[in-house]
Amino acid sequence: MNNRKTLLPKYSIIPIAFYLLVLPSYFLCRLATEGRFHFDASLPFDAKIPFVPIFIWIYILAYLQWLVGYYTISLKSEPLCKKYFGAEILGKLICVLIFILVPTTINRPELNGSGITYALMNWMYSIDSPDNLFPSIHCMESWLVARGIMEIKAPKPAIVLMWIFSILVFMSVVFVKQHVFIDIFGGILVAELGIYLSRKLNMPGFFTAIEKKLHITK
Repeated sequence: MNNRKTLLPKYSIIPIAFYLLVLPSYFLCRLATEGRFHFDASLPFDAKIPFVPIFIWIYILAYLQWLVGYYTISLKSEPLCKKYFGAEILGKLICVLIFILVPTTINRPELNGSGITYALMNWMYSIDSPDNLFPSIHCMESWLVARGIMEIKAPKPAIVLMWIFSILVFMSVVFVKQHVFIDIFGGILVAELGIYLSRKLNMPGFFTAIEKKLHITK
């Protein structure tokens, strides 16, 4: 008997493949908005939010949160793996559509500090231009993985920790001036819409049908 374990279950291959196909759209949509007017969605409240560079660590560690979250969901449940990757893919496509239809921007602060935190801030600003803001994909992703960890019935401390970190991510996007306040709620709404559409459009069934056509066995 072969008891060899794999890093990823076979049922996650197709959802991940589709996710990777959609991923470049975040960058490609900038070609469609280049040279166009970008709206500043700042509210008066945003001017009162301080610039807190230390939150760049949370902003960057969010990528690890998503990796751990989706990996855990994938290992624990085939239906939820496919449901949440479906929600992720559909949510990101909705974001890209909004980015193209309503391009937004933000005024960033001058970075005059030194040390590793400011080095990270400079690096982030250099690789991520101030557009593709509403809805916040950072917030969408962190909301999705927290919802998914709840749904797989993970241990309560893990659920609480995931939600606390998601809230910190929501704070980080405005504290490092990558987003304005309304972008947070946009990200949450798109995440919930992605979950709804994934269930409504039966994304798990869609992924399973492709598996069968490609003869991918469990």
